[in-house]
Amino acid sequence: MNSKFFDRVFSVTLTHLLLVAIIAAMSFMVACGEDSNPIVDEHDEEESEHVDADGFVLKVDEVDVYEQFQGNHTGGLTVSAGEEIVVEVVFLNDHKEEIQHEEHDDEHEEDEDDALSLSLTEYDSNIIEIHLSDEDEDHDEDEEHDEHGLYSFEVIGLNQGSTEIKLQLLHGGHADFSAALLIPVKVN
Repeated sequence: MNSKFFDRVFSVTLTHLLLVAIIAAMSFMVACGEDSNPIVDEHDEEESEHVDADGFVLKVDEVDVYEQFQGNHTGGLTVSAGEEIVVEVVFLNDHKEEIQHEEHDDEHEEDEDDALSLSLTEYDSNIIEIHLSDEDEDHDEDEEHDEHGLYSFEVIGLNQGSTEIKLQLLHGGHADFSAALLIPVKVN
């Protein structure tokens, strides 16, 4: 009689432990679903523009003057003192093809902090001056994009010498792309 009681108590206890383990496992699986996974960046799941570039080409008057692709580069920018050149930036994918960017309407651009923009830094401001094309409010933005592409900037030669430019494509508060090498610039 004692043996039957012990088997029954043990069986009930084992059943309760198994039930608790199943409930705990199910709640863990539900809680760690893809929607609440802390490793998955919800920002990436939204329909925002993200650039996955492996390089870029700089063009002046539609002529390739500099290319940087997967850590290799050729060419450079050359400008005379007192001269201004407009430089178009074309980003390249891993097959060395131009990445097509969608232009945003003002209605669809809800958050300016999430917009893509160029960053050009680390150059000697005694040798060159740089203006981002979107800073020039005297031109119609659509006309500027049609003429010089979506990403462009002006370089003004100030004094003879050489310098380098660090190029980044910013997406909100972070860089979607950072050039592996600095862009050489020579002012004659």
